[in-house]
Amino acid sequence: TKVTRVAHMATPAFNSVLNPPFPIDAAELSGLRAVVLADVDAEALSFQGRNSLHRFAEAGGTVLVLGGWVSYGESKMEDTFLEEMLPVTSPGSFDHERCKKPLPLTPAADWVAGQGLPWKEAPSVLWMHRLTPKPGTKVLVTAGGKPFLVSGACGKGKVIACAGTVLGTAPAGTKVFWGWSGWPQLLAKCLSQ
Repeated sequence: TKVTRVAHMATPAFNSVLNPPFPIDAAELSGLRAVVLADVDAEALSFQGRNSLHRFAEAGGTVLVLGGWVSYGESKMEDTFLEEMLPVTSPGSFDHERCKKPLPLTPAADWVAGQGLPWKEAPSVLWMHRLTPKPGTKVLVTAGGKPFLVSGACGKGKVIACAGTVLGTAPAGTKVFWGWSGWPQLLAKCLSQ
């Protein structure tokens, strides 16, 4: 799977604005297979945009939510469609924290799509969101035993939450997950399975 287009960017950071605005009509998303939210808060999508995204997933689309400064607990998603459709819960604001040491990623033994990736390179995370999987979801990858990548159903589609962030400077000899040769493949497997 390769990215064929990027339609919306949050600019500048921390101001809850997407340029151009996120589609408020689910029909505008119907030609897409996946939507990736990378450090985007709920206000940036607007009420209509969140509803559109929810309907996109329910109709069979995939939504991938990546961690970051304004993701999850900082995303202002309480009581929104985003909170409802996420496969995880957050304890609230400031839910991301620096790991005491780099935490290695480990795929779930029964996650067939995760097999064959170069896990021996020991990709690690330095900062993570403290997320709890909701009942009925599947933890695809852990980091030091904590949920790192969690998938859940949303109607006919799915929503995947990544607890990792690209924050921090890696100690010498540490392979950060976003610099790992298997990261693009892992994302592709999540978006296409």
